[in-house]
Parts: sequence; C-alpha cells; structure tokens
Amino acid sequence: MISRLALFLRSPVLMGVVTLASLALAIYLGFFYERRAELQLAIVSNTDVFSVSEKLSKLEIAYAGENLSKSRKRLRLVTMRLSNRGNADIPKSSFDDNAPMGVRVSLGQIIEPPEVSGSSYFKENVKPRLLDASTVHFAPVILAAGDSFDVRLLLLVSESEAPTIAPLGKIAGIKEVEVVDVSFPPQTVPSTSLLDELFDSPWYLHPLRLLSYFMLFIVAAIALPAVSDYRARARQSDRTIKALQWMKSMSREPTKAERFLADTFKNAGRPGLLEIKEALDRLATEPSQPDYEFDIQMQEFVKKLGARNYSVAPSRRALARAGLVKLEENIVVPSESLGLVNRAIAELGADSSDAEKDA
Repeated sequence: MISRLALFLRSPVLMGVVTLASLALAIYLGFFYERRAELQLAIVSNTDVFSVSEKLSKLEIAYAGENLSKSRKRLRLVTMRLSNRGNADIPKSSFDDNAPMGVRVSLGQIIEPPEVSGSSYFKENVKPRLLDASTVHFAPVILAAGDSFDVRLLLLVSESEAPTIAPLGKIAGIKEVEVVDVSFPPQTVPSTSLLDELFDSPWYLHPLRLLSYFMLFIVAAIALPAVSDYRARARQSDRTIKALQWMKSMSREPTKAERFLADTFKNAGRPGLLEIKEALDRLATEPSQPDYEFDIQMQEFVKKLGARNYSVAPSRRALARAGLVKLEENIVVPSESLGLVNRAIAELGADSSDAEKDA
C-alpha cells in the first residue's frame, strides 16, 4: 500500500496537476491580485430619539425651546461607520488637505457636536469639526486594512423627509467611497436546499467540480503534512543548535544538570524549562508533598501553560537523576538548582515556536 502511494505521488499525472495549479496561482498573483484600499461609509443605525405611535393633543416634544410637534420636526440619531474594507492601508499622506475627509447631510440639520467611537486612536485623532449645520470634516488618520470607527450625529429633520448622508473629500488611490445603508433589516430570501442547487447547475459543471475537488484534495494531502513536518523539524533543529551553543559557551565540561536542561530545551523548548522551574519551586515550598498530589498539580500547570511538545511534567526521580534535587528523608532543592534553571531560561530564551504562540 505504501509503495503504491509512493509511486502515485511520483507519477507524471500528479506532477502535472501540481504544476498546473502552481502556474494558475502564479498567474493570479502576478496579473489579477492587487493590493488596494476600499473605503466604505455604512449607515448602521438611523432611529428616532423619541417614537410616538399616536398623536396626542396634550403631548409636546421640545428641543432648545422649539416645539417639535408644532413645527412638524423630529430628532434622528444616525450612526455611521467609516471602514477600510480593502487589503492595503491608507496612510495620512493619502488625504488631500484641500478636500478633507468628511460627510454632508441633506434634508437635515446637525444640532450637536458629532461623537466618535472606536479605538482610542480614532477617538483622539479623528477630531470631527462641524463647519455648518450640514457639514462635518474629519482629521486625516491612518486607516489600516480592516480598521473602522463610528460617528454619531444628532439630526433635526422634517417629519415628511428622510435625511441622506454623502461622503466628502479626496483620498489618493480611491475613486469613490462606497455608501451602504444597513440600518434596516435585510429582506429574507427563500432558502434553497443543497440538492436543489446541485441539480439546478449545468451538467458540464459537475465533472469540473469533481476534478477541482480532487486536485485540491491531492494538493492538501501532500502540502499539509509536509509543511507541518518541516516546521517541526526546523524548530527542533533551531533549539538543538541553540542548546549546543549554550553548552559550548561554558569554559568547562557541562554538568549533568546543565545537560539535562539543554536536552529539555532541545526537545520541548522554553515550556519544558518553565515546567522544571515550576516543579523545583513546588518541591522547595512543599518538600513533603505526596507524589500523587505533586503529579496532579504539575499536570494542571502543563495544561495551563499550553505546552504542545512536552505534555508530561518532569518527575522527582528524573530531577534527582539530573542532580537538581536530593532525595533524602525530605526532598531538598539546592538554591544552585533554582539559579541554574533561571539562568538557562534567561540565556536560552524563547524559541521560534514560542514566538509564534505569543504572536
């Protein structure tokens, strides 16, 4: 079975499929894929501040001394979201000083200073400036891909009219700002089953789909294990080199304890050293603790640490064989052992797998 699989993986057909897939990907990345920013202005909410379903003769709603019921006006709270939905960042230098970014309200008046919500960066730097009752300008800010901030406007509008909001400003690389209104729930579309969609498709799509799925399966079956194995070997190789350099930097023959720590780092990385340190700390504070309690606590520490390569905490006997503890009537943890482990953690540092986990 294994020999047949090896022959299949080396077959010209499979190599041709992989070559075609790689060529298609290269053509797409070279000619069709483009990094660009896409700015969108979305109206996420547009609601009345006061909602009265029936007219009451004795009910009066006033704002700033004006009776809104008599003047047939209402207060609307509009929340809009400005977001970069592209795959490229928008730096400050992209904004035109002569045409600042902002919005203009039609069929309504802005009666309160706009409020900005989002990250602290946008709250401090957008700085909305109200030019008149219908125009707001924003200070230029860095809009990284995926970034967004919200602006709330309190509007005074007529009961018979609906306000509209249009973007202002000129940004390099962006032809126009897309405006969408998502303040109303989307219309429901009758759902179709998977079988209906499958049989409603043209007949010639079925073999193409089957071939595409087969190609994707073959590529994934080859690439995923190979990439995972390569990364694991690369990490262990890096740790091995680092451990050997650490022992070589000593001007003497490494002790049994130092070799034990170097081997632990080579096989498990920094989590393995942290587990040894935790074990020594527990044995130093509770030397008479029963073995089963010690093992349970260490396994809980391993799970909390999230170590992937070193799932079994070091035992007392392993630490004793390494010379890190002394098995007497009560376990003795020399201060030199704790200092050696702390030095190993500091000097060996984090390996590549730890850095990826932290990221």
